[in-house]
Amino acid sequence: MTIAYISAIDNYHIVREMPAGIGFADFIFYHKDMSKQAFIIELKRNSTSEDALKQIFDKRYDEAIKDYTGLKLAIGISYDSNLKKHSISIKPI
Repeated sequence: MTIAYISAIDNYHIVREMPAGIGFADFIFYHKDMSKQAFIIELKRNSTSEDALKQIFDKRYDEAIKDYTGLKLAIGISYDSNLKKHSISIKPI
């Protein structure tokens, strides 16, 4: 996430723990050019990326960028600390 953050800082507004829907989205990246892609990212540990994705939709985090005109993607990322592996799920909003 640190590398994504640094890479995107010139072109994206990045909000961490953004109040959205019911709760707080871990990260929201939305492009300064509103016709470009925006991302809502939810992070989980010892869960599944599908659970992270489900939380984005269940808690309506997309309400935070409802006026955004570009493509919006929900991204769930999970880290399994036993296996030392990440998984990711992506779905359009």
